[in-house]
Amino acid sequence: MASLRFDGMVAPMVLNSPINGAWFEVYVCQVLAPVLHPGDIVVMDSFSSDKRASVSAMIETRGAGLAFLPPYSSDFNPIETAFAKLKSRLRKAAGRTVDGIWSTIGDLVESSHRRHAPTTLPLQAMMAIVRSPR
Repeated sequence: MASLRFDGMVAPMVLNSPINGAWFEVYVCQVLAPVLHPGDIVVMDSFSSDKRASVSAMIETRGAGLAFLPPYSSDFNPIETAFAKLKSRLRKAAGRTVDGIWSTIGDLVESSHRRHAPTTLPLQAMMAIVRSPR
């Protein structure tokens, strides 16, 4: 799990289990919220775990806004493109130990800041849509 800013991935968290509402709350509280700044806009999928009142409150308490993608809109979700790139690079690294895989994931997330210009262009367009006056 991670978030994507214009300049790359932030707030990564790796789980050895499926993501559910409880884990998503932990992620937002302990990993995402601390890196949010007033005026940030968090754009999330429309999963029920994402729409919990506690999740919204944690984000809004940091002064950030919240917007949801329409259901079934993975084409508009730039994090999907970023994760596809990360998974491809992870397979190429061919780590064979848990520690090696974790280390590779960390390196890939760190280096994402330098490589995400093509991925973040849709994000910039999405954010421009979200921020446009209604």
